[in-house]
Amino acid sequence: MISVVWLMHDLRTHDHAALDAAIKSGYPVVCVYAKTFTHKRFKKNTSRLKEAYLNQTLDALKKTLEPYQIPLIVHENDIISALLMLEETMKIHAVYTHEVASVFERKEILNVKQKYRLHTYEGTTLIKPSELPISLPLLPNSFTSFRKKIERLFIVAPLVDPVLKRQDVLPFKSTDLDLLDVPLIVEAGETAGLKRLKYYLDDTHAIKTYKETRNGMERFDDSTKFSFYISLGALSVRKIYHEIKAYEKRFGKNDSTYWVIFELLWREFFKYQEIKDPFKMVHPKGYLNKAIHWKQNEMQLEAFKNAKTGYPLIDANITELKTTGYISNRGRQNVASFFVKNLGLDWQIGEAFFEHHLLDYDVASNMGNWQYITGIGHDSMPFRYFDVCAQGDRYDKNHAYLLKWLPHLKKVNPKDRYHLPKLSNQMFEMLPESVKKETPIAIVDFYESLNDMKKRYGVPL
Repeated sequence: MISVVWLMHDLRTHDHAALDAAIKSGYPVVCVYAKTFTHKRFKKNTSRLKEAYLNQTLDALKKTLEPYQIPLIVHENDIISALLMLEETMKIHAVYTHEVASVFERKEILNVKQKYRLHTYEGTTLIKPSELPISLPLLPNSFTSFRKKIERLFIVAPLVDPVLKRQDVLPFKSTDLDLLDVPLIVEAGETAGLKRLKYYLDDTHAIKTYKETRNGMERFDDSTKFSFYISLGALSVRKIYHEIKAYEKRFGKNDSTYWVIFELLWREFFKYQEIKDPFKMVHPKGYLNKAIHWKQNEMQLEAFKNAKTGYPLIDANITELKTTGYISNRGRQNVASFFVKNLGLDWQIGEAFFEHHLLDYDVASNMGNWQYITGIGHDSMPFRYFDVCAQGDRYDKNHAYLLKWLPHLKKVNPKDRYHLPKLSNQMFEMLPESVKKETPIAIVDFYESLNDMKKRYGVPL
């Protein structure tokens, strides 16, 4: 008999209630990760970079478990297939896993419940659903109201750190993973996540200036980069919270230490909206049930995907995203705004593009933010948009980010770089030939496209 730990978004050994319970069951433990992909819009919803990052995270966990002779089985298909495969060798006593909010994984949990004894634990949110200060149906639909209610009363649960013990050898071999020879901008895995947490807090005290730097797009330490590790569960959000609180006791608190927790509460907000109503999180009309007549323009969509929109901020961000699997939060907001408010394309296509590329992809945060920008989620503004030209100058004052990804624009007058789409034809023709050759003509007029979308949204011009 064996106890199976079904891993999903919890690829770590610290703060792991499911692993802890499996160890305490008294039966030998086997860890299983089923590589089904969350959404069914693509056969394989991941880039090569993202696949490499997942495999390296799994490999890091496998190496952590090896000294304890706990095998990690990575299955290419669904969890039921994986469990049936294990049962060909040994009978399963029970399956242990963490609760997840996504409607897609919930279906798989129900499938497992029908066939096996399943124990689920709360381990993906900062606050346990059972410890909310207000009942789930009454949770506010606006972030500010949610934050104010939560901040007054919430308690973050202590960590559940399993005591790993060496067990007898089982007739299962850990899966050998294809680590893929592709460059990643971060080291993957639990040890790397804990190292990053220590680096950002104790080693550099970068947390003390987070509020001032968080909108930066070029420097790696402008933001925490914890999202890389949170997304796959290599780093527990509760671990982050408790470490920040311990840091504040040692060195004092300020607006920046609070602001990191503030951002964790944004994640918490979207997680609970997903828990409260998972179908609205993935619904084309969003939480507001608002239908928008989206445009269908394959040429513009391809230009967007290939960083050929003619808008430097957008093209720089898309280039970075496809090259590294990451863009800043500021970049994500601008890209999403341009996609739905200027190109007028279906937000679900843009969201799926992010899902395909982002190493730190999270269903609730990504979908919640796309709905927010689109205007069909939890936002009181009827037509929120970003001026993607002005935003470039504001958040990349020295143009270090822009020139890193679009170096040919170095030959352009700095005051014109982010505003190329707004230049007259005559002024554009005066640009150096090399710049004109590498800079596509803007695929939409900024203000005309906004006005067109305002009509589709039913917003006064």
